[in-house]
Order: sequence, then structure tokens, then C-alpha cells
Amino acid sequence: MLRAQFLLALAGLATSPVLPLSPASGPTPALRARVERLEAVDERHGSAGLVGTSRELAAALRDRADADPWFGRLAGAAAENAAWTAFDAGLPGLALRRWDLALVLAARHRDRPNAARARASMALAAADTGDGVAAVRHVRTARAVCPDAPAHLASLLAARAALGHGHRRDGEGTRVSLRAAESALAAARGQAEESWLRFWGPADLACHRAKALAALGDRPGAERAAREAVAAVPAGQRRNATLYQALLAGLLAERGELDEARRLVDGVVRAGVPDSARVRARLARAVTTIEARDPGYHPAWSRATRESLVVRFG
Repeated sequence: MLRAQFLLALAGLATSPVLPLSPASGPTPALRARVERLEAVDERHGSAGLVGTSRELAAALRDRADADPWFGRLAGAAAENAAWTAFDAGLPGLALRRWDLALVLAARHRDRPNAARARASMALAAADTGDGVAAVRHVRTARAVCPDAPAHLASLLAARAALGHGHRRDGEGTRVSLRAAESALAAARGQAEESWLRFWGPADLACHRAKALAALGDRPGAERAAREAVAAVPAGQRRNATLYQALLAGLLAERGELDEARRLVDGVVRAGVPDSARVRARLARAVTTIEARDPGYHPAWSRATRESLVVRFG
């Protein structure tokens, strides 16, 4: 299920009491315009502001899923997207419930791509908590569900496996998975096969490499990869750009480069931090690392920065 279809339905739900779209009726120009704005919210500003609306859409579509197979697949895509927005907003319990629903609907309606997508997201969530075993398990399940995964998805799954292996302290598994991710991405041609994968490219692969190597304890390799991610991020991916800078700031702070780490954090805060709990947590972690390296390092700055990183739901 293409992410654009979910966003079109989300846009329609926001403008009409009757759910729009069917296989016979395409999106109107007005809906396409709303989709562009929604994508800007998600990619530039984070997902916190979309949690409520995405939950509403998932529930509305689920009510029609059994009566119409097309809506069943759309409901599965909506549930997966609701899970992602909850995960990005720092609501892991809600995210897991929505991913479970997405997997149930994917199985019921034979939607293998959405099942693989959900598992890829769950692998990232597991790796973010340090659970490498679960991350690798989700990747293996995704590959079993979608053994003929196209190049971008194959690359993403290999990178998510690298995160899992890194947290398991499996150096060989980490490096094999990273090579597989790089090879698959190099073999990809043109844009990603599905719109939700369009974020995946050299910058995010470098970010995965940085996190996997950091989990292994290879700090120099992780720092090089984080710098590569910061340098390669596309201009429109503001949330990811902030995430990469926060990752690099934390690695620099661990090495004792506190002034450079602070400059990175300050630059992000001045530009405006996205409403993404994941991004803000990564920035807060960098501040914590700076404090740990030097407890007397500008305490007023630390307090003010932490205050600016609190996610406030409007």
C-alpha cells in the first residue's frame, strides 16, 4: 500500500464526513494539495501533530475493512502509519498496538508489502530500545513475508538487521548486513518502489551505520558515518537532518569534543526542533553526555536546552 494513498485518505477524512477514494475514483486536485501539506508536516516537523488524526483514520477505515477488501488494505496501511506517528511521538505502547493491528489486517487481506513495512518499523523500534534480538527477528519475519523485496526495501531491511546485530555485539553480522544494505541500495534504480520508502538513501544508511557501529563500540567509525549522514541528507528532510546532527553531537561529546557538540545542539535548537519525540530524545541524550563528561559545563545552558526539548502536545 503506497503511503500516498494513506495520506490521500487522511486528507479526505479531514474535509468530508464520507470517506473518499475507491479504486474507481482518483484523488482530486484539492486532495493532492492537502497531501502535500500533510507530507510537509510529517517530514519537516515530525509526527506528533498527526497522532490523533491518524488514529481517527485507522479506526474509521477498520470499520469498513471487512466489507470491502480494498478498504481492508487501506485500513492496514492506516494502522501502520498510526503506529509510526505514535512511535515518532514517543508513545511506544500505542505504536505496538497499532503495529499489531496492521499485521492482523495484512494477514487477513494478504497485503505482504504492508506486513514487511510494519516489521521494518518494529525492527527500528526494538533497536532503539537496545533489543537487538527482537530487531533481527522482525527483519527475518519481514524477509520471509516478502522474499522478493525490491532493492530499496531489501537495503532498508539489511540496515535494520545491522542495528540488531550491533546491539547483540555481533561484529560479523553487523558488517555483513551493512555490506548487504550498501549493495542493495547501489543496485536500486530511480525512486523508491513505494512512496513511504523515499526517505531511504545514502544519508539514512549512513545514520544506520553510525548507530550500528556505536552499538559495537566502534566510536571512530560511528563518528565518520554520522558526519557522512549530516553531509548527505536531502534538503527537504528536516526531521532526519536534526536526528543526524543529534547523533553526531552525542558521539562528539563522548569523545570530549564538548564545544563542537554544543554548537551542533545550539544550531538545531535555533532552527526549531521538530515535534518528534525520537529526535528530541536524541538531542537530550547528547546534552546528558556533555554533562557526564564535564558536570560543570555551562549548567544554565543545559537547563535551558532541556526545557526547549520538551514535547508539548497542543
